[in-house]
Amino acid sequence: MITTLSNEELVSRYVQTQQSAYFQTLYKRHYAAVYRFCWQHVRQPEDAKDLTQEIFVRLLRGLDTYAGRAS
Repeated sequence: MITTLSNEELVSRYVQTQQSAYFQTLYKRHYAAVYRFCWQHVRQPEDAKDLTQEIFVRLLRGLDTYAGRAS
């Protein structure tokens, strides 16, 4: 099952296959934590949502170059 894969496995499979289900699983797994982080910095719900979205867009664009050294 896809939800039991580690973050590293999800990234690797997404890079290999470009199947959105792998990225969607990462998104669902980490959305709340990223949103909380953004909320702590901007204290505005809409701004926090925008920043969260931007973070995930940049993550998606950079997955092809991810080397696995960052958390």
